[in-house]
Amino acid sequence: MLAYFAAVGAGFLFIEVVYIQKFVLFLEHPIYAFTWILFSFLVFAGMGSYFTQVFVSRSSYPPYKLLVYSITGIALVAVTESIAFSTLTEYLSDSSNVVKTLATVLWISPIAFFMGIPMPLAMSRLSGIAPQLVPWAWGINGCASVISAILATILAVHIGFNSVIYLAAGLYLCTLISFPD
Repeated sequence: MLAYFAAVGAGFLFIEVVYIQKFVLFLEHPIYAFTWILFSFLVFAGMGSYFTQVFVSRSSYPPYKLLVYSITGIALVAVTESIAFSTLTEYLSDSSNVVKTLATVLWISPIAFFMGIPMPLAMSRLSGIAPQLVPWAWGINGCASVISAILATILAVHIGFNSVIYLAAGLYLCTLISFPD
């Protein structure tokens, strides 16, 4: 449980913080980058969370398979987007702010949607098998999120943005072996 919720908290914030930093130049202002990245992650992760709730309540499909699909989605989208980011920014560099903002929101939507699935999926599972551990899971996730927000910036300076994205994808892959059962 500790590893799962720590990996989800750290992975989420690693990706979010790096995206904020990467989009500052593209959106031409830190406030715009922060606002649109945060907005996009919250909205689309919320959609992923809602999808998970509906899916789990209406389906007999094993939760672990949904986790595998979401983690695979996170890893594939993270790697693909980190490779293609410079192409996007070069292609749209002369576009209006509206076009850049729409491109940013669309760019973030798939990864944020997939990132919204692991937390509620595991919380649902944990509340069924060990409800007394749910507060601990929230606490572990919150602690990892706070620490990783700072750590993402430090790591980005030392190893680069893409390396932090790959590290986040690796953290999400770790959740596959630590899913609560």
